[in-house]
Amino acid sequence: FHLPTTLFGRENDKREIQAAFARAAEGGREILFISGHSGTGKTALISELDLSVSQSRGTFARGKFELLKRNIPYSGLSGAFVPVVTSLLGESARLLEETKERIIAATAPSTGILTALIPELELITGPQNQPPALPPVEAENRFNEVFTAFLRTFTRRGRPLVLFLDDLQWAD
Repeated sequence: FHLPTTLFGRENDKREIQAAFARAAEGGREILFISGHSGTGKTALISELDLSVSQSRGTFARGKFELLKRNIPYSGLSGAFVPVVTSLLGESARLLEETKERIIAATAPSTGILTALIPELELITGPQNQPPALPPVEAENRFNEVFTAFLRTFTRRGRPLVLFLDDLQWAD
């Protein structure tokens, strides 16, 4: 028994996704939602984009929300960036230092929020202090601002970031 490696009947969807990616690679912003029944190839459809991202020297961050991890805030986001961060550890010392400087410049003095979410990030940034506690609404706003700034460190014209979050129905 062999599973096919080709998706059948999804050519239009593949073209739409590739077109959205091309627009994003040119500096645009795109958001796509793909819905459908379980087992219809939604994840496989997005996985086909992986080659285009790597050819464009972009970053493909892939996270998955899970039913049994609903009590862990932002588990899908943190899971998406663990492989991205660990792959950076294989880069040259110069590039690693540039990445560290970009991340800290964009997120300080709240970089500790990110290292709490993605502990592997501390291998790049070094230990970071947690910012002072805030009331819930202000803490959420700060998190959103810091995480958005972190995302921007991975995006540049011609080097897009694809953030694929699977199974959003299980997001916290």
